[in-house]
Amino acid sequence: MQRILAIVQDDVGGRGIRHLLNPHRDVVALEAAATGLLHLPSGSHVAILTGFPCVQHATPPTETDGIAGTFALVHMLHTRGCVVHILTDDVNASVFQACIDHWRNNYSCQADNNLQLHTFPPGPVAPPQLEAMAALMQYWIAIERPGAAADGRYYTMRAVDISRDVAHLDAFFDRAQQIGVRTLAIGDGGNELGTFDICTYWPRLRSISIFTGLGGVATLTNQHIPHGNVIAAVTPSDHLVVASISDWGGYAICAAMAYIDPSLSLVLPRTLAELAATMVMACARDGILGTLDACVDGWPLVVSLNRLHQLTYLERRRDFRLLACHPHSPTLISAALLVESPDNIDAVRTWQTHHTRLGVVGGSAQVLQQLVAVAGIYVAIHVLVEYNEAMLASHVPWCQKQRIGLWVAVSSESTATGRWLLDQPWVDAVLSHDTTQLHDLMDCIGQAVVKPWSSGGH
Repeated sequence: MQRILAIVQDDVGGRGIRHLLNPHRDVVALEAAATGLLHLPSGSHVAILTGFPCVQHATPPTETDGIAGTFALVHMLHTRGCVVHILTDDVNASVFQACIDHWRNNYSCQADNNLQLHTFPPGPVAPPQLEAMAALMQYWIAIERPGAAADGRYYTMRAVDISRDVAHLDAFFDRAQQIGVRTLAIGDGGNELGTFDICTYWPRLRSISIFTGLGGVATLTNQHIPHGNVIAAVTPSDHLVVASISDWGGYAICAAMAYIDPSLSLVLPRTLAELAATMVMACARDGILGTLDACVDGWPLVVSLNRLHQLTYLERRRDFRLLACHPHSPTLISAALLVESPDNIDAVRTWQTHHTRLGVVGGSAQVLQQLVAVAGIYVAIHVLVEYNEAMLASHVPWCQKQRIGLWVAVSSESTATGRWLLDQPWVDAVLSHDTTQLHDLMDCIGQAVVKPWSSGGH
C-alpha cells in the first residue's frame, strides 16, 4: 500500500498536498476502502459523486480531473458486478453523458442500467430524491467533487466562488453517515467533498487509531494550502485518499483492490486515452489552464497514463501468470461442454447470478464470441489450448475490448514459446503441466522481474 501511495502522492506541481499527508492514516484508509469495495456483493449499488465545474468562463464549465478516475472505478466495480450511479451537476451533464455513451459503446459488456447518470440543479437536493437515492446505495464515493466550505459556499483552489453551478450533493454523504453506509473521499486540495477535520469536532476520535476519515486535513488545508481558510470543505467521510491529482487517487483505489484480489486488473491506459478524447470533444477543459485539451491539472495526459502504468505493474505478482490454481482463479468449463447442449448454457446462466468469474477452456474465437454475444454468458477468462498467429491477430483485440483475460496453455516441449508468452502484455497466465518447464519459466520471471524489484526498480 505504501508503494501505491508513493506513486500518487509526490505533490507534482508543488500545490502543497504533501502537507495534507499522514502515512499511517493514508495506508489504513487505502486498504480499508479497497477492502470495503471488494466486500460488496454482486448487484450492489455504488454512487460516485464527481464533476467540478470550475472553468467558469466556459460552457460547460467542467474540468477534466476526476473523469478518468471515475471510469477507472467504474471498470473495477463492473468487474465486481456492481451497479454504478454517477451523480453530478446539470452543468456537467453533457460531458458525463458523452463519456458514458462512449463507455457503453466500446468497453462495457454489461447491461445499460449498470451505469446510470443522475444530474441535479444548483442548490439543495429535493428531500424525496435524497431519501430515494440514500435507500438504494450500498457505498458512496466522491472523487474531485466540490465540498461546501464553512460559509456554505463552494470554491475552486483559487477561492473563486462557483456556488451558482453546484448541486448540494454533500447531503448524500451526510445522510449515508446517518444510516451507516460507508463513504470514501478522493481529493487533491482540501476543497473537495469529504475533506473535513472531523477530529476537531469530535476530539474523542483522535484516540481511535483505526479511524480512517479525514482527521486533520481541514486544519492542514487552512494552515498550508493557499486560500485554505476560505476553501476548506466541511463534510466528513469514512475514508480518504489524498493524491497529487484526484484521478490518480481513483487509480490508487483500483490498484489496491487488484493487489488484494490478484484476479482483478486495472483499466488499460489506452482505454482512458480514448475516454480523454471523448471528454475533450464534449468540451471538458483543464481545470488549471482552462484549455480545451486532455491535460489534467496543468499536466499532459501522458503523465497520468504513466502513473496508471506504474500502478498496473508495481505490485503485480508475476508468478500468478504461471499458475491457474490460485485461490482467486475463475471456475473453468470446457467450451465443448457448453456448445453441445443448450441445457448446459442455461445452467451456467443460473450459476452466474451468484458468481461472475467463469473461464472457458478451449474452443475457437468464433465459439467464444457466440457464447458471449448470442448466449449472453459473461466470460472472464478464455484458456487458449490451440492457437495460431492468424487467430491471435483477431482474437486478442476482441478479448481486450470485452475485458476477457487470456490464459495460454503450452506443451512440455514448448518452453521457448512459454518464455515468449510471458513477455506478451496480452497474456494473463501461462499454463504448464510439466514441473521442469514450470521451474524454467519461474526462473525466467525471477531474472526479469524479481531482481529489479529487489534493487528498487519497477
